Amino acid sequence: MTSRHTAYLEAMGIPVWVRKEFAAQAGRDELAGLRLGPGSGQFLLLCANAGETAGHLASDIARVFSAEPVWAWPAIDEPGQTAETAVDEHLFTTLVIFGAEAAGQVFGEDVPGVIGPARVLEAPAMKELANDPAARSRLWDTMCSKRLVPAR
Repeated sequence: MTSRHTAYLEAMGIPVWVRKEFAAQAGRDELAGLRLGPGSGQFLLLCANAGETAGHLASDIARVFSAEPVWAWPAIDEPGQTAETAVDEHLFTTLVIFGAEAAGQVFGEDVPGVIGPARVLEAPAMKELANDPAARSRLWDTMCSKRLVPAR
């Protein structure tokens, strides 16, 4: 039963009983999948929209990695793949999420620390990074401490 059918029944005053695992899956179905951009590295970088991947800041971030990272964004009005599927199919070892907006669209309230073999790191939003030098410094410190970038 879709969430739309459930809403109709609830609007008519008909109680709907759903097993817990089905309720959890229904909430997951409402989340956005991922749309992947080009790239071939082991890093998946998730931002709020496709426009954020094309700017100078995104280019600067991508250049610090040893291999070209893959940018991704939530697939809002189109089908996308889940983060779990993307990690499994492309063998990503790290997923960096830029901002709470992107995290919420893809994962809801529960952002996992690990997806399969990939660790998940949360970073400031791209807008914050563009306007706040302290946020850029924190991102760099995190990337160095987690050994995401080669030693300089």
